[in-house]
Amino acid sequence: MFDTTADQTVGSNCSVVSGTTVTCQIYNGYSVPAGDAVTVSIAGVTNPTTAGSTTTRVVTSSDTKSVTASASVTSAQSVKSLSVTPSSSVAGAITTWTIGFTTSSSGDLEGTAGSTITVTLPAGTSMGSFTGGDVADSTTDQTVGSRCTVTGGTTVSCAIYDGASIRAGDVVSVSLNGVTNLTTTGPVTVSVSTSSDTKSATASTTITPAVLPIVSEVDPSTGFTTGGTPVTITGSGFTGATEVDFNGKAAGNVMVVNDDSITATSPVGVAGVVDVTVTTPVGPSTVTPADQFTYTVFQTTPQTVPCSPGCTNTESSPLDATSITVTGDSGTSSSGPSTSLTVNTDELSCGASKANDYDYPTVVSTLSATGFVHNAALTVNEVVGNEPSTAGVQVCYGTGQNPTQGAFLSHCKHSM
Repeated sequence: MFDTTADQTVGSNCSVVSGTTVTCQIYNGYSVPAGDAVTVSIAGVTNPTTAGSTTTRVVTSSDTKSVTASASVTSAQSVKSLSVTPSSSVAGAITTWTIGFTTSSSGDLEGTAGSTITVTLPAGTSMGSFTGGDVADSTTDQTVGSRCTVTGGTTVSCAIYDGASIRAGDVVSVSLNGVTNLTTTGPVTVSVSTSSDTKSATASTTITPAVLPIVSEVDPSTGFTTGGTPVTITGSGFTGATEVDFNGKAAGNVMVVNDDSITATSPVGVAGVVDVTVTTPVGPSTVTPADQFTYTVFQTTPQTVPCSPGCTNTESSPLDATSITVTGDSGTSSSGPSTSLTVNTDELSCGASKANDYDYPTVVSTLSATGFVHNAALTVNEVVGNEPSTAGVQVCYGTGQNPTQGAFLSHCKHSM
């Protein structure tokens, strides 16, 4: 109760005494002088259901003779320009539904009046993951409500903040978070009403079939076993992705750019080829050659491996495209040119050192080391005896005189 002449609130103790009769009391210590203009606001009144003229009667404890005034109740209207947009239309996906509409010419909403917006989502929608929502007045660019609760089934009611309002004709947006789409596909209908626009309005959208994500490319497709390589994953069906895995290990810094692209960083791995998979609420992507990523070894410092006869075998960092210099002695004064150089040989017999070996330089061509991951190129510079040697030099994928696949390169002489 407000004394507009004195510009002050003079009472708020209003209560229903019977039927449609409300009594409001003046605060103790306050008064309304004779001749002052007074405004009484009664919140949460539900209008009659029939349209037409209505009469309101008012008396006070001093002005005991009642006076009347008339008001018109219009026919129930509905919100206008209703639209419904789920963030994902995939069946079974957990999404945010955005409902947009315009209030009617009599569709004012007031927080102090207890105004609400009611949204009924399609039957079969699950609200088990619902996390709430918010109401925005797009015309005034203000958030005017966030108290959205499930009142039953698939119906959600959103209240307007106390002190906030939405004017007639304003554009409104309601966002409902954590809505799980129904599992059946096809067109569905959403209905919306408000405490002012009580006639329901409907709008449709379409639920599409659930499709597994597809990974068509991983760029770059190689990285070190230490992890941390930034990659871009290209494909389709990535909306709502919850996980990216490298052979079962979770990637870091996962960001869904859009339905066709994800960025991430590779986790720690072991040398070799792995599959990169993307998981969405629909399920994980199917493994294909297009999703492969190759881990390569990173040598933090060069290594020298002893071998017999004496030589120096150095691996550069990293192993991919490494350059190796093998230095040793082999051959005799009567032997021909060095012709035997073998890399990644499973079975190799390296003979003992022979007497009367002489040093001479010769260069052996670049080879492809199939023993290294990612088709690493290997350059070997060979220095042997100063006389031609038919025995030549062998570079074995292994150590010492018992080469084994997976160990470091080593150098030894051919058997004579």
